[in-house]
Amino acid sequence: MGCTVNSENQRYTVFQSPADLNRYLAAKIKLLADDAVSNGTPAFIAVSGGSTPVELFRLLASPAYHDFPWQGLRIFWVDERGVPPSSPESNYGVFRSILTPSLLPEKYLFRMEGELHAPEAAQRYEQKINELLLPVKGEPVFDLILLGMGEDGHTASIFPDRMDLLHDTRLCASAAHPSSSQPRITMTGTLISRAKNICIAAIGEKKAQLVSDCLTDAGAISVYPAAALGSMTNSHWLIDLAAAQHLL
Repeated sequence: MGCTVNSENQRYTVFQSPADLNRYLAAKIKLLADDAVSNGTPAFIAVSGGSTPVELFRLLASPAYHDFPWQGLRIFWVDERGVPPSSPESNYGVFRSILTPSLLPEKYLFRMEGELHAPEAAQRYEQKINELLLPVKGEPVFDLILLGMGEDGHTASIFPDRMDLLHDTRLCASAAHPSSSQPRITMTGTLISRAKNICIAAIGEKKAQLVSDCLTDAGAISVYPAAALGSMTNSHWLIDLAAAQHLL
């Protein structure tokens, strides 16, 4: 269950392979759940869509995690497409196709309602977060938020043409994919940035130049949402060797 770390500093950790990266994340989530069960207070986490977390979900659904203490977690989504949960494009739907109800009871999951008009869904999700999360200094705070990064530098459904969503005072907002105009619901940078821990996973050679830019170019924070959120002191990049090739 161990993982090979090739390089580590305050801002990022490089793993030998995507499998090692996912084992690290799975262990991190399990530790959070174990502590929550011991303390009697659930941990609140938020997961992303896209291709990066799929293998993590498969790992958590594997026999190695058959005794995972899901009762210690309350799982939310960072973003969602404007589709019903039955759609193959639904972030929640992909998650649920892997971590089925027989493995993970629905009562621990809190999905975004992608079937609704996006502004309404965002408003309803913000209300749900305010109702359920334990406030820290009067504001809802997640224990862990897992982010990915698109090849255009977006994270959550905050795209480079909507940098304003990083500072939007709402917790959740509607957005749109810049090419397809598909409606999206997303947590804003305001909510994400408050998390106790933010992990940004980037895997593969196609992400290598962008990862390097985000981690070494001071100007990247004004261009790429992932760089902006990844520059925070509570953020940590998790990257495999292929994505780290320009850093090593």
